[in-house]
Formats: sequence, structure tokens, C-alpha cells
Amino acid sequence: MDNRSEQSVSPARLNQAQETDGKYWLTIAETAERFRVSRTTVGRWIRTGLLSAIDVSPSPTPNSHRPSWRISPEKLEAFVESRASAPPPPPRAKPRHKVRDIIEFIK
Repeated sequence: MDNRSEQSVSPARLNQAQETDGKYWLTIAETAERFRVSRTTVGRWIRTGLLSAIDVSPSPTPNSHRPSWRISPEKLEAFVESRASAPPPPPRAKPRHKVRDIIEFIK
């Protein structure tokens, strides 16, 4: 499993974490809807390590099942912050040509 992804957690442990932390973990479909992208795109972000998520599927053996990913609000916010672009620099004024330079060019 990728170092940037979270470890697999049982659904019971996830429910316990939701109850104690009071936060709501998002599914891939909910995350895709929020960003107006496909579920495949969100899955790719998770597989490549851009977006950190936990696998809550009940399989005892890693990589032998279809993952069921959940994304924490904090990890999603960190993802958004990492993807935010800096504001564009202010436009530079173009140098103006002097009339004398233009007349010399025409001659």
C-alpha cells in the first residue's frame, strides 16, 4: 500500500471514530460530486497518493478485495490546499516606443 495512504480500518473501528470525533467521512462518490469529477478521477487521486483515504472493506487480506475508501474532512481540506494555485502576478506594463524610435525605423 502507498505510504501516503492510510491503513485499512475495520468498519466497526470507523464507526467508533465517527462517533468519538463527530466527523463525517466521505465516500468516493460524495467526493466526486463535491468536486464535479468522476469517481474514477477520485480513485486515481487515492491510488497515486494525491488524496489520502482509508479502506474500510472487511477483507482480512490486503489487496485481495475491492476497496471501499473513506476520506476524512481534514485530509480533503489538505488536498484542496495542496492543489490551490497562487494568484497570478500583476500584469507588467509593456515598454512604450518613443516616436523618435518609430521614425528611425521607418526611414
